[in-house]
Amino acid sequence: MKIPKINLVNSNFIFDKPIKNFTHFSLPTPILIDHNHIRVFYGKRDIQNKTLIFSFDLNLRDYSISNIKNKPSINYGMKGTFSQDGIYPSCIIKVNKIYYLFVIGYERHYENIFRSSISMSKSKDLEKFVTLDYPILDRNIYDKFFITSPFVLKLLNNFLLLYTSGSGFNQKSRDYKSQTKFFFSDDTEKWKPSKINFDYEDKINGRMTMEKFGNFFISFNNYDNGKGYNLKYNILDKNFKRIYTKKIPKNIFISDWNIINQSYPYLFKKNEKEFIVFYNGNQFGKTGIGILEGSIS
Repeated sequence: MKIPKINLVNSNFIFDKPIKNFTHFSLPTPILIDHNHIRVFYGKRDIQNKTLIFSFDLNLRDYSISNIKNKPSINYGMKGTFSQDGIYPSCIIKVNKIYYLFVIGYERHYENIFRSSISMSKSKDLEKFVTLDYPILDRNIYDKFFITSPFVLKLLNNFLLLYTSGSGFNQKSRDYKSQTKFFFSDDTEKWKPSKINFDYEDKINGRMTMEKFGNFFISFNNYDNGKGYNLKYNILDKNFKRIYTKKIPKNIFISDWNIINQSYPYLFKKNEKEFIVFYNGNQFGKTGIGILEGSIS
């Protein structure tokens, strides 16, 4: 199999519009709304350090911004629910005229340790959302510490779900052991934990996203460099076996807002030869949202 060449041609800063009493622009999550525009959902923190979901629209031709929402599309949950201390977007798909936004809910526990789980919000128009008040995937026999960062990919006859699993915790360093897992589902409603891990050597705490291009898949994720996060991509065959991986050169990220860290990538497929990758810069989204432009040859 010939390994395709990935060309990353540019890095653009696109969004850091402030909203009073809110910080951060975390986990940009795009969905196509017409031929030329994307709606991007993202997380902002309020004065209680709880995250809510906002959105804006992006023009694919010139990357201009419009329709910036100053009120949240989705609020965090009531006390006692899975998202009582914050809710983040992670993936959005459209199935039979319904939008499914997969979200991460947070609960603050003992010694400021957070428990995360996965749920879902539905919408017919991307304006009004109905969010489940319970998780659809939570800690279990295979994922004992946390479960987070869902990404759902529509395939020919089913759905692929990627998620990040917490399988261990170092009490001394207060650091989690984590890995990316995946499984298949016949619909968007029935999900289950997985035993299947990707064969990646990196500890992955953030979101992995993936798209199919011809007979292969491309995925993007962040990796832990010991001091923060940087980005990498992987090429997989049709059976999801990794055949190539590369860390993105740091000389692409030379601006004040992204020179230290890059995290939470989201791969958006424009066509069979072109794509863009949304990502966060320094401080896990505090400095804004950027994009990488890419092509395949």
